[in-house]
Amino acid sequence: MNVADLMTPAPIHIEADADVDTAVGLMDQHAVRHLPVVDQGRFVGVVSDRDLLEATGWLPRRVREARAGASATSRRPCIREIMHSPAMHAEPEDDILTLSIEAVVQGLGCVPVVKDGHVLGIVTERDMLKAYLEHARLAPTNSAEPLVAQAMTQPARWIHRTATLQEARDECQRSRVRHLPVLEDGRLVGILSDRDLRRAVGRGCREDHAVDELMTRRPITIAPGTLVSQAARLFMSHHCSALPVVADGELVGILTIEDLIDPCMKAIHV
Repeated sequence: MNVADLMTPAPIHIEADADVDTAVGLMDQHAVRHLPVVDQGRFVGVVSDRDLLEATGWLPRRVREARAGASATSRRPCIREIMHSPAMHAEPEDDILTLSIEAVVQGLGCVPVVKDGHVLGIVTERDMLKAYLEHARLAPTNSAEPLVAQAMTQPARWIHRTATLQEARDECQRSRVRHLPVLEDGRLVGILSDRDLRRAVGRGCREDHAVDELMTRRPITIAPGTLVSQAARLFMSHHCSALPVVADGELVGILTIEDLIDPCMKAIHV
């Protein structure tokens, strides 16, 4: 299987000199989290929703300007200034295992598919999981299929329910993670993502704002003995990006979509 078999063709894209509000509008309208960036029709980079959250807080320009005052009207960043460039990309004929390595290294959650400088498609982490699940459906049962315990990150970095927005941001940056399970008396009570934190900053929340009011309560969890294919189905059906791994009521790790890319693509490649 090659990249062309996985990609979504003719993806929504954006010009490098477009403003950030145009990108926010495109992502909201088309329910996507990544946009290939082109300059005069040629691929030059990628912008993600995280980039836009960092730049705008997902707030429209009029709100940002009202908060920042007159200084905001004289400086309006364009996509070229916040995009990832040069961005890794694949060609349609590339092998999927190469693609999975690039996706993990890039850390953006997508790989644009480019030929002769032109964007032909895009492959996201969810495209990879979808391909893996289809492969698992058609292939004979594999007794050697890995378990969540073999793919998860352990121990999971976590934060207490009484922590502040600033403390959560510091922990994400220090540990280089995008998701933090939230605990109270050793019990899982929620999960917090870097998107939650950036949206909170965009809404004007104070640095001492409690994460208890920002987190997702009663998150979907998974057991360490669960098959990777079952984990992939959970990610797809619940549209989540991370699953706390719980055993006997205790947090023992965390599983992200990124953790599944390598084992899933290797299973298809065999």
